[in-house]
Formats: sequence, structure tokens, C-alpha cells
Amino acid sequence: FICIVPVIAILRAGHDGALAPLVSLVTSADGQPNNLAYFWLTGALSSFLDNAPTYLVFFELAGGDAKHLMTEAASTLAAIS
Repeated sequence: FICIVPVIAILRAGHDGALAPLVSLVTSADGQPNNLAYFWLTGALSSFLDNAPTYLVFFELAGGDAKHLMTEAASTLAAIS
């Protein structure tokens, strides 16, 4: 889990960071989450990583706010889960 810290820092940079293509892939043109992309990318990453780091990466990519993800963005949290 220590190794995931730099990845989370890069994800927090958003569209300005090194993972900008990934951020763009899971975000539609109007700024809303692309739940289909979250679903498939989470599954793809889980195929070779443990589920906990995969969940953490996509949870942070979706904003990292548990309250928001459990209410307004519940469909995105379901796609990640």
C-alpha cells in the first residue's frame, strides 16, 4: 500500500497530471463520470492487481469523497465496486 501513495498523488493532479489520459477516459465531455469506463477499467486492473489497490485507485479517481460517492454519485461507486 505504500507504493500506491505516488499513484494517488498523480491522480489528484487530475487533467494536469501524468495520468491525464486516464482521467479523461473516465470523465465525459460535460465533466460527469463515465460509469461504463469505470466498470471496465476497474475490472481490467483487478485482473492483475489485488482488489484493494484497484478500488483505492478508482475511488480516488472518482473524487475520493465517500459522502458524495454514496449519495449523488452512487452509480459511479457501484461501477467501481
